[in-house]
Amino acid sequence: MERTPFFYGWLVLAATTLTTMATLPGQTVGISVFLDGIIDDMDTTRSVVASLYTGATLAGSLVLPRVGRFLDHRGPRLGVAVIGAGLTIACLWMSVAGSLFMLAIAFFGLRSMGQGSLGLVSQYTANQWFVRRRGLALGISVVGFSIGIAVVGSVFTALSDSFGWRGSYRILAVAVAVIVGLAGVGIFRDRPERYGLEPDGGFPDVGPERTPEPSVHPTVARRTAVFWLFTLGTAATSALGTGLQFHHFSIMGEAGLSRAEAALFFLPFGLASGVATLTSGWLVDRYPHRYVMAVSQGLLALVLWFGPVLSGSSQLIAYGMAVGGMAGIAGNVAATVYAHHFGRLHLGEIKGLASTVTIAASALGPLPFALGFDLTGSYVDVLRTAAIIPIVIMAWAVLIPQSDGVRHGRGPAATTDPPEHGDERQAEQHRHNGVAGSISPVPIDRPTEKRRRDR
Repeated sequence: MERTPFFYGWLVLAATTLTTMATLPGQTVGISVFLDGIIDDMDTTRSVVASLYTGATLAGSLVLPRVGRFLDHRGPRLGVAVIGAGLTIACLWMSVAGSLFMLAIAFFGLRSMGQGSLGLVSQYTANQWFVRRRGLALGISVVGFSIGIAVVGSVFTALSDSFGWRGSYRILAVAVAVIVGLAGVGIFRDRPERYGLEPDGGFPDVGPERTPEPSVHPTVARRTAVFWLFTLGTAATSALGTGLQFHHFSIMGEAGLSRAEAALFFLPFGLASGVATLTSGWLVDRYPHRYVMAVSQGLLALVLWFGPVLSGSSQLIAYGMAVGGMAGIAGNVAATVYAHHFGRLHLGEIKGLASTVTIAASALGPLPFALGFDLTGSYVDVLRTAAIIPIVIMAWAVLIPQSDGVRHGRGPAATTDPPEHGDERQAEQHRHNGVAGSISPVPIDRPTEKRRRDR
């Protein structure tokens, strides 16, 4: 690689922003645009499709711990290549699905490779290059996803109107292949330490004394309260947010809004999500994550309560801004909290486990909403009952102070596990707990690092 005149981590961050946007064909917000066409084409019901979606998402979530371990051992560059190929194939399979069985397989591929694995490798890579400015950096990256959401309603609707949902997924397959190939495989690199750099963009071994970065083994991490507070909080946001997005046009129809009016939701949603992501990125660099998460849970409770009784475009815009604010805050917290509390060394496996819980929960979101609507003919009761969940989690986050114990050395997970014999990557973590350099990431030619070269 040629040397760059700036910290290479910023280029990596831009690449992760693009690959995060490339997850949209497998995200609920993208699939929901094509949902009515899929139901009509398959001559089936909303509950059947929601059940297939739930089962496929649950199955897809099970691959994430293995994906995380793969990233820890083989690095993000090879990982994003394999994942990008998988998502491309899933989009092509979706375009030819001619039965409910084929549709279930397509959902599995889109959810496991898109929402799950490509999102995981993007956040994993960005977390490797930033520590002290992690909240701001991940906020910038997640904004890319917010921008994508801001336009996805109009763009995907235009594609569907012009090419149908099948033709749209063929086009999306090409887009995924190009973005992941150029941004992911072309730019992603592993930890900056192996290139003679340190996270955040300063020179190695220069600057004031720093708080040592934590390094927590996954076995220890998953026994802590902080892991389960944020994992269950993110899971609740994912499940209920997915339910709202999956049935968005149907919920808005109950509120008396046309499909064209309901599509206006995506612009304020995306803009508010972007602003909230950047703001929360600044906040999590300065304040405990649990307080920031409590805000997103409060917003989620509000949108669940008022969503099905909106009236008029102005209330729809306010609703979109509230949902976007909730999603932006929750997204930044989920992207940064595990590296913040548990370190980067085992981040893939720790976040892979958390992502499995989160995506499994997201799989359950659409089904109870669909069943509630089929049984009662309305979304009001089921959505307002679901609002109890974020209220409970918000209270947990505010009232349980030990949720910040890991990162600041007050809990058992603050203990840094010693390097195991032969684990050069872990030994490297213990040698490097500094600020970062601004030369290009040319790998240091150490014999112990040859097996991980150019990942």
